[in-house]
Amino acid sequence: MSSPEIGWWPAHRADELMAFIDQHWKRGHILSRDRELLCWQHRIPGDPQHLSVLTGSRDGHITGVLGVIRADAHLHGRRVTGAWLALWYVDPTAGEGPLGLRLMKTAFDQGFGFIGCTGMNDTALRLFRAFKFKVIDSMPRWILPEGTMPAAMPADGLEIAEWQSDWTARNAGEIGVWRDADYIDWRYVQHPRFQYRIRVARDGSVPCGLSVSRLEHVKDSTETVLRVVELTGTPKAMRALGADLTHAAHRHNVRFADFYCTRLECGAALEHSGFTRQNADSYPSLFQPLDPKPRPLNLAIWTAEPAVIDEQVYFTRSDGDQDRPS
Repeated sequence: MSSPEIGWWPAHRADELMAFIDQHWKRGHILSRDRELLCWQHRIPGDPQHLSVLTGSRDGHITGVLGVIRADAHLHGRRVTGAWLALWYVDPTAGEGPLGLRLMKTAFDQGFGFIGCTGMNDTALRLFRAFKFKVIDSMPRWILPEGTMPAAMPADGLEIAEWQSDWTARNAGEIGVWRDADYIDWRYVQHPRFQYRIRVARDGSVPCGLSVSRLEHVKDSTETVLRVVELTGTPKAMRALGADLTHAAHRHNVRFADFYCTRLECGAALEHSGFTRQNADSYPSLFQPLDPKPRPLNLAIWTAEPAVIDEQVYFTRSDGDQDRPS
């Protein structure tokens, strides 16, 4: 039997990919029923004819998939091509042997300088370790409890304003997503389902800090949670933005607010406004529906050149596909 054909899936056949996700990955998964979200998340810049999903197929029928979310990365002061992996699955009834490994090798052959993945199960985690990914078992999380009174806004001469597209790439660590204006616009402004609140701290006319958050309604409940998905900038800017976030949480009477981030300095900036770091994941992390079981968020990182993965790198929950509708 010949080997399955591997390549990027045609965009005009998205419905077939959605059917495979529904039948083999997870019944009713959001990417099996929301074509617009699928095409947004797995776009290939400059190639609207294909989706950024590697597929193994035989006789035109999908037998395995590996989703690739494209986002350039900041690596030791340089911009490199980057990818976040998702939807890694092979139909076990198709008899395709090591197709899953071939899909992963094909992803590596694309020349990415950075590859990451978040929210892996134990089986996938073992495979990522075998591919020499460096793993963070639990991304640090900060919580603002319900009823926390808003801190006084810092009088540091900074202005907190709504998003404008004059943001330049600023990275809180040597390694992270290349978060320039184009990325922020694609990831948050153009999101097809979520409405994000993007705030910029300015020192005069110069942007020096950025926060991104959104309200999430708990399914079958009247309660809401404030999810903070970005906080970066100068220490003074992050403290001012932290106070702004606390005011927003108080104004919307949220059950709690949270922020997942690998760079401790960014989370610590929120502590000036009432957030506390949670060593144990004691607060729910999934809300559609509410799942009270603690679910630490893991992270796996591969870089084409040697890199130190420590508390200075900057990754958040929204990197990859861990902040999307369920």
